[in-house]
Amino acid sequence: MSPAPAIVLIVDRLGAGWLGPYGSTWFDTPHWNALAAQSALAEWMIASGPRLQDAYEGWLRGARPWQSPQMPSLPERIVSHGQRAILLTDDPAVADLPQVAAFSEAQLLKQPEPTELADAIESTQLLGFFQAAADLVAQRPDAGLIWLHARGLAGAWDAPYALRQQWADEDDPPPPSTVAPPGRHLPPDYDPDELLGYLLAYGGQIALLDQGLGLLMEAIDQASDGMQALCLVTSPRGYPLGEHGCVGLCHQSLYEELLHVPLLVRFPHRAHALTRLQTILQPADVYSLLVCHGGWLTPGEEAQLPCPMLDELERVEVRPLAACASGPGQRAIRTPAWFLREVQEEGELRRELFVKPDDRWEVNEVSSRCREVVEELVRLLDEWQSLSRSGPSTHLLKLSPLMWDVWR
Repeated sequence: MSPAPAIVLIVDRLGAGWLGPYGSTWFDTPHWNALAAQSALAEWMIASGPRLQDAYEGWLRGARPWQSPQMPSLPERIVSHGQRAILLTDDPAVADLPQVAAFSEAQLLKQPEPTELADAIESTQLLGFFQAAADLVAQRPDAGLIWLHARGLAGAWDAPYALRQQWADEDDPPPPSTVAPPGRHLPPDYDPDELLGYLLAYGGQIALLDQGLGLLMEAIDQASDGMQALCLVTSPRGYPLGEHGCVGLCHQSLYEELLHVPLLVRFPHRAHALTRLQTILQPADVYSLLVCHGGWLTPGEEAQLPCPMLDELERVEVRPLAACASGPGQRAIRTPAWFLREVQEEGELRRELFVKPDDRWEVNEVSSRCREVVEELVRLLDEWQSLSRSGPSTHLLKLSPLMWDVWR
């Protein structure tokens, strides 16, 4: 029996909080809403950090933060089963990653960099990518895996001006008409109208992305094996928009706006539709899901490759999990009840603790009032990091009994 085909869409710099299925009421995302209605949605997909290569270590090699890959890559597994793994991206940085070398085919879509906003959505850089992705899906039904990586919100913001303007109220200042994605630190006395302009411009790109997603899903549904395909959509990192004093690509601090990303999985024949998963997941769990669902396992490997997403969907008892993230001079851990961020700044170690999920945007720092929790989370971080560096471990995510008692 041939493994079921899988189509993976990666959209860079897409935070979960800006999509309708994750509770956004500002920007309308009808195609995201439709996909969510057909899919299992992970409430808490946590990025590995700000670096693209770390996400790919998880997605394609099953590695978690600080962990060296110990398993065959996803493309290698697929090729060993006699199928083809095809990559399409418009990001040269992705095409150059060593993790993608094992794909049967790797296509880099080259498009001219726009200098002004497009007159129509069909002329935008992002829609150009989605049209190429739709064509690839139609032309290559033989592939076991089609991996689509869009620069997304990290690419040119060239959506027609009307898409930005539609989100503005009558008394709001007009949104900016710049094409380059913004990236700057906000001064203490920043102009709120300036930040609003960035939000409106981002909303224009979200509206454009929604159109592109609709185009791609239509192509998948029209393919001969469209109902058989597993379709997965996620992002390596979010796009900060002023939540902690920074906007855009300059911001690498491990906070919610960077780490909380979407994950929607549409299973064949719409199995598990309208399911919302509460398990905390990371990029490595995408690897295990694709490997297990596609049947790309080696003999006897089932017990060595845990898959929390499938466990929850199949109502297998899952203990609470944690997620860790790393970045320049910092590390973080997220549990169902807490988020701890540790950062080295100018030779000084600083720790911040936030209550989850109540404090969504991490504005109420409580480390001074919960010292026992801070100590336990630091201990767990140290243990995770030590186990990761010492070799493979399938129990990195399991929380200690003490942490379970703290939650109850």
